[in-house]
Amino acid sequence: MKYILSCYDVDLNNAENVNSGTNKVFKIRKDGENFYLRISMRGFDYVSAEIDWIEYLKNEIRVPEPVISLNGRLVEKFQENNQEYAICIFRELPGVKWKKSVPCAFNEQTYFFWGKTMGRMHHITKNYRPSEKMRLRPRFEESYNPLSNYRAVPLVQEKMAHIQSEISALPQNADSYGLIHFDMQQQNFLINGNEISVLDFDECQYGFFALDIGVALYHAIWWDLPDDGSDKNAFALGIIKNFMRGYNTENSLCDFWLKKIVLFMQYRQIQALSWHIGVYKSNGFTAVVYNELFGIYFDFERYIKCIESGVLFEGCKITENDFINIT
Repeated sequence: MKYILSCYDVDLNNAENVNSGTNKVFKIRKDGENFYLRISMRGFDYVSAEIDWIEYLKNEIRVPEPVISLNGRLVEKFQENNQEYAICIFRELPGVKWKKSVPCAFNEQTYFFWGKTMGRMHHITKNYRPSEKMRLRPRFEESYNPLSNYRAVPLVQEKMAHIQSEISALPQNADSYGLIHFDMQQQNFLINGNEISVLDFDECQYGFFALDIGVALYHAIWWDLPDDGSDKNAFALGIIKNFMRGYNTENSLCDFWLKKIVLFMQYRQIQALSWHIGVYKSNGFTAVVYNELFGIYFDFERYIKCIESGVLFEGCKITENDFINIT
């Protein structure tokens, strides 16, 4: 904190801790404005590549605006005991976050502009070229979710192995593959009327555009599905239709890639199970836990049964053709 004070003209006395995961994030105030101080353990080069892309996007998409330090840098580096920290301060963006308990903020218009924002991001990123000295962000296929995470559920492990094998065989070109957000779910953007402010680029990496869509849509449907007796399938298809209508106004994918979105939704489904196993250390997979971050109950047994049965969501039948010819 002493080092941060030497780099930025800020007051940390009233800093509010808002996240303590891989990154430590503090909310601070300066001159009547809110800012977020982020201390990352992922290293200076890793974070610098993230900030370089954010700077490229900022004229087209509302993204976090990093504050220039007193040293004239967007990222500051601090080293102690062989650990390197990357330090950034961002201005607060306008808008409200998603809450399951306040569904009015999420409607057809929100899904449309969510998709539109992602489509714009993919379109303009095709021309993004980091400098030769810039360390590149990681590639998706180099960091698959480890199959060892699913030892206790062999059928799930087998499905994940098959999915990863299919993904590895997919072609890569500028119209289908590039730098993506990889975690543009409800917790990582703000809604401000017809505008979406995108947050948390910490997971950005090189991957398939259809993967970015699959991750977003998996969470969109999973977290927003009604808990009452409503027609869940119609609700899910409505989300897909409005999201993709927005996406298609900014970027286009051929039918081959549109049909792969389901594959990437399945990948995210199994990846989410791994995350919950790691956090809750489920024993026997019969527990039902409450995820405070997502605002949902997670039933291990029912979730695993869906994966083993090839079902993305109970009460829904989502197919590859649901992404084709959306107008």
